Order: sequence, then C-alpha cells, then structure tokens
Amino acid sequence: MPDLLAGVSRNQGRRWTTDEHTRSSIAAMLAAVRASGDDPGGATTAALGQRLRELANGLIAGCRMSGPEHDALHDYLEVLLPRLAAMGGADAALAAAARQDVVAILARFQDYFE
Repeated sequence: MPDLLAGVSRNQGRRWTTDEHTRSSIAAMLAAVRASGDDPGGATTAALGQRLRELANGLIAGCRMSGPEHDALHDYLEVLLPRLAAMGGADAALAAAARQDVVAILARFQDYFE
C-alpha cells in the first residue's frame, strides 16, 4: 500500500511547528473520529465526513500560519480533503475506503507537525 503522506515534507527530519488553532482543529477532528465509533455504515461514514469537512473548513478559515510550515500543512490537507468529500459519496465501498484513509491520515498528523 502506498504511503498516502509521501508528498508531505518534514522540517529537515523534524516536525513542523503549528499554531494553537491548527492543533485544536486537528484534535477536534480526531475526537470526532473517536466519537463516531467503528461503525463503517454509509450513514455513519457520511455524517462523520460532513462533520470533518466542517472542522476542516474552520481550520482553513482560521489559519494564520505562513512560510514553509504553512506549505507543509497545505500538502497534508491536499491529501486529506478529497477523502473527506469521498466519505459522503454514493458508492459505499469508496466511502468506507476514504474513511479508512482519513483515520490513518489524521492519526499521522503528529508524525509531521507539533
């Protein structure tokens, strides 16, 4: 399986610094994933995708980061955002696969950012 985050850079081997808004937004997204449980059903996946899109929109609207940290966050979000949209799609198998990817991507935020 290819590394979904292979295109996200690291800060010379270290994690990028983020602001409190970004950290709290990602924490809220992870909390939403945990609260949704393990039910891979279409309605649950679509509802979770909608909630995560709302949180991602809030992250983007309140973003005040700049420079290379911002660029790295942008690369991370370019991987995440299309999968959030796919979670609400009509194809249940694609939505479930997108949900798995989203969970994995969010779980690895700490690998790239602090």
